[in-house]
Amino acid sequence: MREKSDRLLIVDDDPGIRRQLKWAFGDMKTVECADRPSAIRAIQKEAPAVALLDLACHRMPMAQAKA
Repeated sequence: MREKSDRLLIVDDDPGIRRQLKWAFGDMKTVECADRPSAIRAIQKEAPAVALLDLACHRMPMAQAKA
């Protein structure tokens, strides 16, 4: 079983939005991704407690993103 995580995953293709969200959450450890494939890898590696997602981020079908 994985340990509890204190990380926040931020997924957005706009670097300005990612920067603002990171700033808004202050001292919380964050992981940033610009697309779905890198977000999936980050989830598997980091097991974040919370994920903030831009649902319109590079509208790639999920089946393709899992590949």
